[in-house]
Amino acid sequence: MPSVADREWGYHVAAEGSWLFPVKLRFLFFRALSLGLLLGLLGACGTSRPEPVVLRVAVPPNPNMVPLFVMMEQREDLAVELVPVPGVPELTAALQGGQADAALFFSAAGAKLYNKGALADLRLWSVNVWRALYLVADPQVDGLDDLVGKKILASFPGGAPDLVMRAAMRQAGYDPDADFTIEYLPPAQVKQMLLAGKGEAALLPEPQVSALMVKAEAQGVPLEAVADLQAGFEADAGPGRG
Repeated sequence: MPSVADREWGYHVAAEGSWLFPVKLRFLFFRALSLGLLLGLLGACGTSRPEPVVLRVAVPPNPNMVPLFVMMEQREDLAVELVPVPGVPELTAALQGGQADAALFFSAAGAKLYNKGALADLRLWSVNVWRALYLVADPQVDGLDDLVGKKILASFPGGAPDLVMRAAMRQAGYDPDADFTIEYLPPAQVKQMLLAGKGEAALLPEPQVSALMVKAEAQGVPLEAVADLQAGFEADAGPGRG
């Protein structure tokens, strides 16, 4: 499969960041890849082609789906059926109920489910890296320095975005709990409160960042991404990553 490491979304197999966790029939994916090669050989020999193995992948509405879309674009012979789900509970149910063979998780969410025994046969297939986590605030805010002592709205304490934000704060020399007021709320409420001016900043991933800024512009509320939380980790990401 051609590498797309140089693309701006930075897709990498076995890199660091958001994870793809296959379940139960993980060999289907490798069979699908093998079939791609087999189809080419059979086509050259004039032999009839076998039916492709279809890999059903549960995909939530977040950037985890981007690397899969890239792979599907590059491999037209890769038979993948997308199973849209609104969040982790529905994603888990799709795997447990047999509606999906694999799923795209945030790393922390997948690890928690595995450790709790909710998906005992969960296996890691690949890890993907790209910059997709931001603090959104008034454009006058110039990074973390301007948010010291201020309220930052976030969701899912202990989740991947929260862990990255806290690591970025510590790397910048701050104590996340002592130097900032982090309030955890459901994602929809985070955006509502930021638009209402009830928080100085919000921790959000793409594409939620772009969607919120479009909505804010329509309401006349000045908002933009004021801090790229993954920017400070580029030196640790390795060649070609980030």
